Amino acid sequence: MLFLFWGCSNDQKAVEALAQSFDGAVVEQRGFRAAVSQGGRQQFTVHAKRMEQFTKAEVPYVRYYDVVVQMKKIPGKRGAWMKAEQVVQRPGQQVWLAEGRVVVQNQDGNRLETESIVWDAQTGRIFGERAVRLTASSQILTGTGFEADDRLETYTLFNAAGQMDSNNK
Repeated sequence: MLFLFWGCSNDQKAVEALAQSFDGAVVEQRGFRAAVSQGGRQQFTVHAKRMEQFTKAEVPYVRYYDVVVQMKKIPGKRGAWMKAEQVVQRPGQQVWLAEGRVVVQNQDGNRLETESIVWDAQTGRIFGERAVRLTASSQILTGTGFEADDRLETYTLFNAAGQMDSNNK
């Protein structure tokens, strides 16, 4: 009687080469939701249809798709939020790059629309270099490039133009 055995062996060098060349998402999660806190207090909640972690990339990052960031609600005000087609964040940093139909709306209904922003969640500053439209009260302002606080209370639009209601007080 003859017995044949097949075995499987891992070539250590082949396995290491595969691990080094892999640059895809290490973790993927659909229906992602997370509360982000600073100093023990919740600041905002991230909702995304899909989240991918690229921890093996040269510079690790997390990418969120179809994102809504809900800011902590201030009593007596509407909720502030930001949405974008995708957001990229580096783990351990509070700088977020939002791209694709980006909309930021504050508690008073002021609204900023653009294609790309950088949001520093730690300092509360947002800025961008692309075309921007800002609707605040009865004003509609447009420009190319901007800086603002993430509450849209103070802002600077570059190369600005717009309409302003002279009855606005």
